[in-house]
Parts: sequence; C-alpha cells; structure tokens
Amino acid sequence: MTAADLAQAVVHELQRRADPATRSPSWPGVLAAINTDPRPFARALGLLAVTPRAGRTVH
Repeated sequence: MTAADLAQAVVHELQRRADPATRSPSWPGVLAAINTDPRPFARALGLLAVTPRAGRTVH
C-alpha cells in the first residue's frame, strides 16, 4: 500500500466515523498532515498494526 493509498484510507475512515475533525476549521491542516505522513493516523485508527518496541525488561 502506498502512502497515498494509506492517506486516502485514513480520510475515508475519519469520514465514515463522522469524526468532528472533518468538519473543523482546522481540517485543511489535519488533511495536510495526513497526506504528509499517514502512518501515525492509520495506527491510531487501527488501520495499521502497532509493532511493539524492543524495550528493557524490568525484573
């Protein structure tokens, strides 16, 4: 999936959920951010799997 496809999927999902951001005056800025890097938005919406980070184990 290309970044453009992912951005389109994010926008579609936000519209499907009737997210208030889509009707906000700040929507053009949000849309620009989605088009720049859609991955964080897709992860937040559950469209991409979240990969666990390698971290320290506390004993």
